[in-house]
Amino acid sequence: MLKHIRFLSICTMLVFFICSPLCYSQLSKYYEKLEKKSPKKQFKVAGIKIIRLRESSESGSLSAVSIAKYKYEWYRIRVRYTSTPAWADGVEVRYHVLLRERSGKNYTMLVDSVVYDSVPAGSGHYSFVYLHPRTVQRYGNPEKVMCEIWYQGKLQERSFLPRTNKDVWWVNYQPLGGNLKTSLFTPFIADKDIREENINLESLFRQ
Repeated sequence: MLKHIRFLSICTMLVFFICSPLCYSQLSKYYEKLEKKSPKKQFKVAGIKIIRLRESSESGSLSAVSIAKYKYEWYRIRVRYTSTPAWADGVEVRYHVLLRERSGKNYTMLVDSVVYDSVPAGSGHYSFVYLHPRTVQRYGNPEKVMCEIWYQGKLQERSFLPRTNKDVWWVNYQPLGGNLKTSLFTPFIADKDIREENINLESLFRQ
C-alpha cells in the first residue's frame, strides 16, 4: 500500500513538471530547496602555503643544517581556514605533501594530521606542519600539498596546492608517515609569528 502511494506521488510530480510551461523554473527551485536543506560546510580552507625557513625569529641558526656545499632548511606548510561552530573540538587537518628529489626522478609523499580543540567560530585559523632539514636532504623539496579538514567524522573541505592542478596525484604514491612535525618538535615553538590553534596533545601520541 505504501509503495503504491509513493508511486502515485512520483507520477503526479512528473505530470506536473512535464505539463507546466515553467517546468525548468520549477525544477530549479526544487533543487535550490534541496541544497538549502543539505548540511553546509562548517570549515573551509582559505589558503595553503609552502614556506622555506632560513632561520627562526626566536631560534636563529638552529633552523638550518649545513651539509657539504648545500644548505638544507626547514619547511613550513601553512593552512589557513575558517569555521562556523561557536566552539569545535576534534578538528582534524590532514596533510599529503609530495616531495621531489634533487635529481627530479623520484617522489615521496609524506602524510600526517594534526587535531585541534577549542576552535572558535571565525576566520584566520591556522594549522602548521614542518619538514626537518634531514627529511628535505633525503627526499627533496615539497612541491604539492593536498589538505583535508575533518570534523565529527565528516570531510568538511579538501584543498590543493597548486590550485590549478586538478589531478588526483595523491592516490599514485605510497604514503609515508612520521616525518611531518608539529611546531612542538621544532626550533619554532616560540616564534612570535605563529598563530596556531590549540593542539590536542593526546592525538599526537595516538598516531
